[in-house]
Amino acid sequence: MSRIVVMVLASLVCLGCQSRSRMYWFSAERTIEQIAADCRECHRQALARAQEEHVLRYRDSVERDRPWQMDNELLEQANRELDEANTFNGCMTGKGYRQVRGFPLGVKVRTKDCFGGDSLQHLAGQ
Repeated sequence: MSRIVVMVLASLVCLGCQSRSRMYWFSAERTIEQIAADCRECHRQALARAQEEHVLRYRDSVERDRPWQMDNELLEQANRELDEANTFNGCMTGKGYRQVRGFPLGVKVRTKDCFGGDSLQHLAGQ
């Protein structure tokens, strides 16, 4: 009996995972090519900004005689990824895109994937 309960619960968990749909950067007015170009531009800005923030954090640590603050590579990588994601999201939002779930997009909407920020981004438009 307990095996059946475990199997049912496991099935429900799997169904819950499958029902999540992707989040898309969406614009009804722009073509998918325009959205992809904006995605690439925002990605370039995000990488540049993350590098600037890294230099500022490093310089601040050295100037205050605390170079040990930069010894944690995992923390610095997490900071870079956070800087990239925040800059990318701000850039896309600033260009007029909004994030929507995939299921209400409709049949006529085209989709494409683009690397942006710190991860793969999903795009949707004309």
